[in-house]
Amino acid sequence: MEHKKESGTDCPSLIFPQAADTLAVRQKRRIYDITNVLEGIGLIEKKSKNSIQWKGVGPGCNTREIAHKLIELKAEIEELEQREQELEQQKMWVQQSIKNVTEDVQNNRLAYVTHEDICKCFTGDTLLAIRAPSGTRLEVPIPEGLNGQTKYQIHLKSTSGPIDVLLVNKDAWSSPPVVLPVPPPEDLIQCQPAVPSKPPVPPLAHFQEASVPSSTQPSTPTPTSTQDHSPATQKTTSTECSISVSESKSSSDFDQLSSVSASATRTAALDTQPLQSSASLDSSSILPNPSTSFEPIKPDPTEILELPKELSEMFDPTRECMNSELLEELMSSEVFAPLLRLSPPPGDHDYIYNLDESEASPWTDRREIYAAAACPCAHLRCAPRGRAPGHLRRRRGTQRERGRELLWSQSGSRRSRTMPPPKDVVKIAIQMMGAIPQLIDLNQTKPLSYVLKEVCDTWNLNNPEHYALQYVDGQQTYITESNRGEIKNGSILRLTTSPDQEAERLYSGIQSNNLDVKSDSLKKLANLSQDVTFAQEFINRNGLKQLFHIVEEGNNTGEILAYTLKAFMELMEHDFVSWETLSPAFIKKIVSYVNMNAMDASVQQLSLSILENMVPSSRLLFDVVKKEVTLDRLLTHLQVTNQQLQLKAMALLIAMLLNANDAERRDMMDHLGERNIRQFIHKNIIHSSEPMGDEMAHYLYVLQSVSLNLLERRMRTPMDPYSQEQRELLQSLRQAAFESENEASASSFSTERRRSLCAKEFRKLGFMNNSNPAQDLYRAPPGLLALDNMIYFSRNSPSAYSRFVLENSSREDKHECPFARSSIQLTLILCEILHVGEPCSETAQAFYPMFFGQYHFFEELFCVCIQLVNKTWKEMRATQEDFDKVLQVVREQITRTLSIKPTSLELFKTKVNGLNYSEILKLRQTERMHQEETLAVPVLELREKLKPELLELIRQQRLLHLCEGTLFRKISSRRRQDKLWYCRLSPNHKVLHYGDVEEGVQCPPIESLQEKMPVVDMKALLIGKECPHVKEKSSGKQNKDVLDLAFSIVYDVEEYYLNFVAPTRYEFCLWTDGINVLLGKEMASERTQSDLDILLSMELKLRLLDLENIPIPDDAPPVPKPPSNLNFCYNFSHAEQ
Repeated sequence: MEHKKESGTDCPSLIFPQAADTLAVRQKRRIYDITNVLEGIGLIEKKSKNSIQWKGVGPGCNTREIAHKLIELKAEIEELEQREQELEQQKMWVQQSIKNVTEDVQNNRLAYVTHEDICKCFTGDTLLAIRAPSGTRLEVPIPEGLNGQTKYQIHLKSTSGPIDVLLVNKDAWSSPPVVLPVPPPEDLIQCQPAVPSKPPVPPLAHFQEASVPSSTQPSTPTPTSTQDHSPATQKTTSTECSISVSESKSSSDFDQLSSVSASATRTAALDTQPLQSSASLDSSSILPNPSTSFEPIKPDPTEILELPKELSEMFDPTRECMNSELLEELMSSEVFAPLLRLSPPPGDHDYIYNLDESEASPWTDRREIYAAAACPCAHLRCAPRGRAPGHLRRRRGTQRERGRELLWSQSGSRRSRTMPPPKDVVKIAIQMMGAIPQLIDLNQTKPLSYVLKEVCDTWNLNNPEHYALQYVDGQQTYITESNRGEIKNGSILRLTTSPDQEAERLYSGIQSNNLDVKSDSLKKLANLSQDVTFAQEFINRNGLKQLFHIVEEGNNTGEILAYTLKAFMELMEHDFVSWETLSPAFIKKIVSYVNMNAMDASVQQLSLSILENMVPSSRLLFDVVKKEVTLDRLLTHLQVTNQQLQLKAMALLIAMLLNANDAERRDMMDHLGERNIRQFIHKNIIHSSEPMGDEMAHYLYVLQSVSLNLLERRMRTPMDPYSQEQRELLQSLRQAAFESENEASASSFSTERRRSLCAKEFRKLGFMNNSNPAQDLYRAPPGLLALDNMIYFSRNSPSAYSRFVLENSSREDKHECPFARSSIQLTLILCEILHVGEPCSETAQAFYPMFFGQYHFFEELFCVCIQLVNKTWKEMRATQEDFDKVLQVVREQITRTLSIKPTSLELFKTKVNGLNYSEILKLRQTERMHQEETLAVPVLELREKLKPELLELIRQQRLLHLCEGTLFRKISSRRRQDKLWYCRLSPNHKVLHYGDVEEGVQCPPIESLQEKMPVVDMKALLIGKECPHVKEKSSGKQNKDVLDLAFSIVYDVEEYYLNFVAPTRYEFCLWTDGINVLLGKEMASERTQSDLDILLSMELKLRLLDLENIPIPDDAPPVPKPPSNLNFCYNFSHAEQ
């Protein structure tokens, strides 16, 4: 194939005319087909109409480079996902480690190093405490020997604040330890009083004397930071501290150190000053940290940490001094491990922590690091008792293996084990106005009263029985023993007044004479009444009676009245009180609000909602509402511009229609027809400039169903051969077609002749039993409804009726279209398509706009369709044997046309007549070709190979649809709710977010959905009758649509349910498929199969594009017989010889 290089580029291009001449192709269509496929898959691009260019050879568009880049990007994504999994695992490790330290009794006892532990372990030694900010670096260099002495040093470096060095000693005259800064403050030294000289006391005796417990209450002064007394440290951002201790000291040096220590200790005992807390070194903190002060020595000796006998002997000053090799070995070994960590040696349930602030636990706000350095080893302290520790990572190994360096940072390896979180413990946050939130682990096995007591004790609140927990977001539901299982990890709760206390307070508030207090109380009552616990407490205090009094007295209007009615509605929703208990005075007031012209719109909306709930409650209340609220008044409310008021008026109208008997319903529909309600709805609601809501669409569907179901009685009533009225209707049908021909001559005929003539005419009309045509109408359905349609057609379209009958009378017997038989079957088809006689669905919204724009909709639709039957009969050149085939084509024509929802009957007539028999044949042929071309064995094998890839594509589409979310409706057993809720999947496919939304919200952001369900907690998917929210419903036909659209997700160990009722079958299929994908199961909906068939058909067409008009064999080509000789084979061995 020839190509040329265009000017200005090195990319070779192909010219179609030249290629056609070179390949000797007469038709260029084949080349265009091939290039279109190549362009579709991205291998070529069109430079002009007759010129193409390969994409892979241009500068910057090399396909190999793109492939390598794609591989790199995939590898990077995999690396990021692996890193994300590591972080999630590390987070779980840290949380479990904190729990192991704080909740285990044995670990908690050894979790922190206290003054008592330090003094007990280093009796007779000088003890220096080092307090350093977070991020301090501690280094232990290799000990240097000089003149037989080995010096040990500890270097600490900080960039976030000064390092405090404190002297911790026991004075001979006092029991508690004395803490002084090193060096001591100048003012403290100058103010030191003179003390009488005493004989020198050996260090051992000095500490032994100080270790005797005192009966007085010990007190510990707050240490002072060296920052206050060192100007150099205030000017630098980096602080360094170095401590050197020699292994062997002269007695004079040691005595000097002891004397300084004793002097400083006695001075502190006499005059102590408050010292700066290390919490002030952290500029990000405002509140003081409780870990900044040292705790006094506890008089209880059981809390003192005992050392093993071997360690006590080694640190006994009366024994021979340890040599440098032994001391170095001790420092590098694991002997002092219990003193260098925050927990006991890691066991099966223990982990290693890191003190760096960048890896801080979400349960702590900061990490303050304390290091206590003593001769000959160092000690670390993280926080006082009772506070959660930080993440401490202790590097194991000898001193030489660690490079004599200990880093408090993120670097280094982590030794860990995974521990599953307890199933009965959830991590939550609890808020209270004016207090710091608490982060707690809620144990679901403990009584709720015990949990409340712990929370109240933390905030120093008395009477915990007067408090309760409540959700912060959403409907702010109170937490009770019955619903506490719904609390999830990460939930935010609020400590608030208990329901009984709040109910008592609001009950008093709504009786106040202060209008502001009364309005605020009613407003809060309207919000809290949605909670069932509060509602029960308020109703038990006879709160409804007070609301009745506010309405009946009639002195309040505006907001107070609106809040009162809203609170009443919310309280009645819980079904604690029957609607039949309403007083006549209260009902009269509510009716007056509806019938009043000058009334606030919000009050009228709530009043209409109250009446809507009253109607289905009892027949007595229905009669009261029907008598007091006229249909004309409801039509007035429908004509306003306020959509919410329109919606509530339509809801009340539908409720009255559904609860009326057949006679009342027929009278109401006749009255509405006289007031032209259909035309008003068609003009002002369906074709309104404002978008129609789902609730209004459902009410229009119900109104259409109620109107069509008025035909059910005639549809299910067979013809009575003894009925004179029905026989006269049959005769009128015959006379309308043949009266002009035989009226004069029939009068002179005998009875037998007239009877024979009538039978002949009934046969021409298309009755199968021409002697007794009533037998054709015995079948019900369609029953008498078919006769009514024929009579309507003959009276309202006489010319079309006569033309239909006479035209078929002049044909041959085999080719005539039977009018009566066609009418009976067409009536049955229309009843099935329009669901006549079926109960109204609780969720459907599919109404036909042309229904509201046409009087006698069903009869007019029959008149159009019966003429369509005659037209299709002629197009098909059908005979009597083809009757069923013709009616099948007519059903398809009607169904396809109604699916586009024409707005008027004239538009329907145009569309359905345009869809003639030839168009139906084309559609059927196209579908048949799609099926036939995929039946060959090689094609079937190719389909099987393509299925996995296409199924994965469908899975991704289902998950993408779940990420976009869907609006669902809440269904109750008593009536249809107007509450909406939205559910969507997080982009990472790990959490299902859901929550209530307002009407009109199409796609709320994921942050506004308060409820969450982790995908890992999902256990199973239930559909149909297995769902718990439809098991309680009756099994009648009215709930068949709910059963077909219902599904539930079983989640958590306790098997909670998240219940759905999909708005359409399409949404049901996509959501059930997506949930099955999340559960790792196969997609089982019918939509999956149809989507797979469509994708397979498209993919096969692309793959078989070059095989057009080439027959594909069913079997592989046969293998030919082997040749008679192999002389054509060449033996290389002979050539080498």
